Amino acid sequence: MGAVWGKTAGGREGGAGRSMKTRLGLGIMYALWILEGAAVAADFSSVREFYAYPSLQYFIWEESLGGRRLLQEKGVLYSAGAAVAVDLLQTNAGVLTLRGKGELFGGVVDYDGQTQHGLPVNTEVSYVGTRVEGAVGWAVPLASGRLEPFAGLGYRWWLRDIHDATTTDPSRSEALGYMEHWESAYTTQNRHPMLTTPVKSACNAVIAISLRR
Repeated sequence: MGAVWGKTAGGREGGAGRSMKTRLGLGIMYALWILEGAAVAADFSSVREFYAYPSLQYFIWEESLGGRRLLQEKGVLYSAGAAVAVDLLQTNAGVLTLRGKGELFGGVVDYDGQTQHGLPVNTEVSYVGTRVEGAVGWAVPLASGRLEPFAGLGYRWWLRDIHDATTTDPSRSEALGYMEHWESAYTTQNRHPMLTTPVKSACNAVIAISLRR
């Protein structure tokens, strides 16, 4: 489905909008709690790896129906997070490892689409959300480092807020924006060589299921 918004879509300040703001606040507090826990964990000698990072990505989202594009969103999303790796059990055969990651992301991107009546609209969309991942691996010692396959679970939660706008056709109709709540649960698998040199390489596979409310 494409953008289904127009004068009858309702404003963003109603009960649903307030509910989304509440969830957003709780989501941010949860992500900060995850990051704080990772920082506290870094004080223990069993922590092998801990780092915080900023990042950005160029985001493109398209929706189509019957081979015809209904909308396109594109722009830069920014994020910041922290990751930790803890050695839980060390043996002669290898090391049992626990990995965790928490991240906040958001940004404002351009929207080129249409209303539920098919009227063209250009506006902006705000994104904000969190992502957390956890995984368990077994690190096998090698001559040049160690090989660490692992598997885990991840959860991503975000809000998509389409801004109010005016259609670009001659009618110049008012189009009220609305907010959506999305979430995604996925599994991860990885073969991750941990080399003694500064070079690292990774091969990832991700299976995701997205749920929309």
